[in-house]
Amino acid sequence: MYQSPIRLYHHLNIADNLLSDASQLSKTKKLINAEFAIAENGIISIENIDYNKADIVGELDNENFNATYLIHQQVWNCPSLLHFMENAEYKVAIVKYDEWREILNNETFKEYFATDFAMAFNKCSSQYIYEFNFYMLGEMMKVGIFINDEHFDVAFQNMRLFLDSGTKLFKNTNKENCTTNPDFERWVYNDFGKFVSKLPYGFSENINSFAVAGINLTVELQKLKRNYSTRISQQLTYLLDVVQPEYADLIKKNHDVFIGNEKATKSWFPKSLRLGIFSIIIAIRAISSFFSNDSTPQYKLDNLHPTAISIDSLSNDTIKNQLKKTIQEAAINDSIIKSKTIGKIDTTTFKNH
Repeated sequence: MYQSPIRLYHHLNIADNLLSDASQLSKTKKLINAEFAIAENGIISIENIDYNKADIVGELDNENFNATYLIHQQVWNCPSLLHFMENAEYKVAIVKYDEWREILNNETFKEYFATDFAMAFNKCSSQYIYEFNFYMLGEMMKVGIFINDEHFDVAFQNMRLFLDSGTKLFKNTNKENCTTNPDFERWVYNDFGKFVSKLPYGFSENINSFAVAGINLTVELQKLKRNYSTRISQQLTYLLDVVQPEYADLIKKNHDVFIGNEKATKSWFPKSLRLGIFSIIIAIRAISSFFSNDSTPQYKLDNLHPTAISIDSLSNDTIKNQLKKTIQEAAINDSIIKSKTIGKIDTTTFKNH
């Protein structure tokens, strides 16, 4: 982790001119060597931060010392960034994009301090991950853009593991065990959608896998735990611009179904009365069919509400074409589907009968 040498220079009463003046730099090295020589175990501790001779002298020997020293001063004069890089503690490491931007954009910072920043970024994210604080994880994405490809895996290690754990959790959750895992409810009842949508491009594969797991889970739970399905589906809508087009299309279609069914469930008249009306309608249609010469298809009660569709029910080779061709606009109202000339669509297999 980053340790500002400015604290040590101040502790040793080393003036700025001794550090910025090349002719005086040799005197500064001798002073620092002398201080470490008399220090216990060769370590100088200041404010619970331990400094060793190798790091400090190595910094002074750097051919670009003047440039790096300037960055150290800028970081020292920006307390929020200093706390972030030295401690990475969420209580003090408040992301302040506007204050940090100029420093993080500096080429010297990118060359010499990028590793320290990436490590602090990863460590700080673990604090928010532990708390399921998706809001602050999303805020961290604002400065995540300053992390280059070389340090990407280091900076986003914890976030990648966290997203993959969510994918695994969704895959292993079903209608039998959904109420027994507290981690599942923590995902469901926290706003994970905005956080996932702000993850950088390097997460594309992880995000698509997460979306597929979420889509399939909403379908699994749509009958028994519709509130879970609706909640997860609402969060998945934040991913429409970052997942594959076919997944985005399915998320939209299924969410229309969940919202429509939710509205139907919350209708002003009682469920028993609604089922009674449906039964009467079906009975009337059956009687009409008996006395009619037309062969009107018969329908089950399940047909009165649209059903969400899982990824698993689709072929990977034909998913996009099937979605565009066969998924119809969700029927929000509780009306019976009328069709005499078009075959009934099986929403599970997408085959026309």
